[in-house]
Amino acid sequence: MNLYDNTSLASRLPTEVLCYIFIYSLPQTDHLSPESQSSPLLLTRICRRWREISMDMPSLWCRLSIEVDQENLQQWSFCYDSWLKRTRGHPLSLEMSCFINDSTFLQPLLQPYIHQVSSLNVTFGDADTPGELLDDLPALQVLQVDISMDSDCQEYYTLHSILPPIFRLANLHTLELKGTTYFTSVLLPKLNPTLAHLSNLTIHQCEQYMVLRLLQLAPNLSSLGICGIFSIGHHLKPLLKAVGNCTVSMAIGFSAEVEHLSGINN
Repeated sequence: MNLYDNTSLASRLPTEVLCYIFIYSLPQTDHLSPESQSSPLLLTRICRRWREISMDMPSLWCRLSIEVDQENLQQWSFCYDSWLKRTRGHPLSLEMSCFINDSTFLQPLLQPYIHQVSSLNVTFGDADTPGELLDDLPALQVLQVDISMDSDCQEYYTLHSILPPIFRLANLHTLELKGTTYFTSVLLPKLNPTLAHLSNLTIHQCEQYMVLRLLQLAPNLSSLGICGIFSIGHHLKPLLKAVGNCTVSMAIGFSAEVEHLSGINN
């Protein structure tokens, strides 16, 4: 079938039907890349009608994966900004990685859309100013942070840098911190204001005493995901008593053996 032919079936479908088709044509991923051979960009290249309809559907453009290409910053800045403009004020879900000098590209790009970002999945490498990327995101409700780096010193610096802006996120209800081994009792109080209104929390590399403290500081949790190492099995008992009505998903290691517990309700 020639999609460019005005007599074709596709050209005669009602707009409402095309909208449903466009939504189901999106790749089955959490976030979309601006690739010309896949939806939604592909839809804009079929014919003028399809382009007009797809450009007028903010729901097609509200999930974006951003990659920084230092060699073509101007080109990619125009590409991402054009994409984001099509969201027309609707809530945004973004995925990105932030390494050295990337924040100088990401911050100006996101600035016009900070009131739309409701979900953010960010991986920090050796970022120079990681905390600035999380500053001033008043609409953010879901945050996933992966701190992936080889240097313990840089990991510690990054965690210290991102925690202050995280506890200023007044609307945050879901938080996941992974990739760090420095989530200790020293850093935990920095998250205290945020923990109080979280309903979902996932933390990797968390020891037993930290879990008990988390449950005390986050009384409104309905879901808690933890990863920890416990040397003696009966140490799990006081933890489960503290759970209350929270559903817990745990990967807990006893010596060399790993046991998975899911959906514990008490």
